[in-house]
Amino acid sequence: MGHEVIITGHIEGAQWRAGDRFTWTFDLNREVIAGLPTEDEWPFLVRDSFALPALYPHGIYRTQIIHFGLSLKDEPTDRNVWDLWLNKFEAVLRRMYWLRATVILETEFEAIRTYEWLVTNSVVDRLYEDPPQPVNDWTRSVRSAR
Repeated sequence: MGHEVIITGHIEGAQWRAGDRFTWTFDLNREVIAGLPTEDEWPFLVRDSFALPALYPHGIYRTQIIHFGLSLKDEPTDRNVWDLWLNKFEAVLRRMYWLRATVILETEFEAIRTYEWLVTNSVVDRLYEDPPQPVNDWTRSVRSAR
C-alpha cells in the first residue's frame, strides 16, 4: 500500500447583480464544473470530485458554495506534485466567477496546509459586467498547521 493525500475545500461563487439574473454567474460556474474531464492524469482533478449545491433558493442564499474532496496516492519523493495539482486547480479558477477559494491538503509527511485564494479588488467590478468576466487575478496564501 502507498501513502495517501487528502484534498478538501470549497469555492465561494460570486453572485451577479441583484434582480432577475443574479444567479447568472452560478449557472456559468455549473457549466465550468460540468465541463471538467471525467478522467485525468495524476494528480487527478476531475469533475466528480466537485459537488454543487442545489439550485437557488434551495442550496444558495447569496453565495454558491462548491465543495470538493478527493483522496490520492501521495508521492513522498516528489513534493512538487502538489504544485502540479494546484496549477490545475488554478486553471479551473481562471474560468469561474468567485470571491474566495480554500484548499486543505493533508499528507502523511508534512503539516496540514491550508491554501486560500482571494480575488483582487480590480477583479470584483468585472464580475458584475454584462457579460461577467471570470476571475483572472488573485492573491494566494498558505498556512501550515504545525
